[in-house]
Amino acid sequence: MGRLTTIATSRDGKVDPERHDEAPRTRSMQDVAPKDTWTVFKIMGEFVEGFETLRPIEPAVSIFGGSRVRVNSRYYRKAVQVAQALAREGFSIITGGGPGIMEAANLGARRGGGRSIGLNIRLPFEHRPNRHIDTLVNFNYFFARKVMFIKYACAYVVFPGGYGTLDEAFEALTLVQTHKVDNFPVIMIGRDFWRGMIRWIDREMLGRGMIAKEDQRLFTLTAQCTRAASSGFDTSRSGRRPAKPSGMRCQYPILGSPYFQHRKTISLLNRQGKSIRPASGPLTRQPLE
Repeated sequence: MGRLTTIATSRDGKVDPERHDEAPRTRSMQDVAPKDTWTVFKIMGEFVEGFETLRPIEPAVSIFGGSRVRVNSRYYRKAVQVAQALAREGFSIITGGGPGIMEAANLGARRGGGRSIGLNIRLPFEHRPNRHIDTLVNFNYFFARKVMFIKYACAYVVFPGGYGTLDEAFEALTLVQTHKVDNFPVIMIGRDFWRGMIRWIDREMLGRGMIAKEDQRLFTLTAQCTRAASSGFDTSRSGRRPAKPSGMRCQYPILGSPYFQHRKTISLLNRQGKSIRPASGPLTRQPLE
């Protein structure tokens, strides 16, 4: 078994003879391996808990935004309105479970009579679960949490936020771009907030050939919450097979075969920016392959 050697050094990188004798000289890989193994089981546990807890919540929409948005902010009020409208039409609302936009969306879900889901990340600061959550799942690992956001949602609605919000939005765009998920709308609310980033994407990423022209249509930018939650869309599981067997599909893509149809649902803009007519008929779901 290999051994790791620890040598005490000074700030300039030279060996410090005074500290060298006091420092632990070796650390066995046998000390590291058990910790890594238990970490694997902790990760598996988070996936299992997430899958078992969230399986009944579909169809759902994940709503993202900054945790530092204040209650009196117009974005807070818009998030409440969007979540409430979606909840009234039978959609569960998934958020990160914290304050700000997440709290607003969970509040809107409660007011709309829908399921209010919080996927809380354990942090040493700032991120305590808000009081408007019906179903709470706690995570230690961001990557496990991010899988749950997209696995059980049929759309993302993204409000202004910080690094975490951008992380979630761009991961979804990457999955759509690479066809790991199909027909997955990413709707960004707050034209004044996102305008600068969109200009940078057009000027630098598109201008330098880092993305294709059609990649600009992977998301929809709107200033009005009524355009993100108004007249009706089909939630249906696609009858098409994924391009790669290992690829992840959106559980309920917005467009596709009539496996799952909601009679009076919310109009989210698809990735081409066109409104989809409401589905007709009762709420039905056929067995999936």
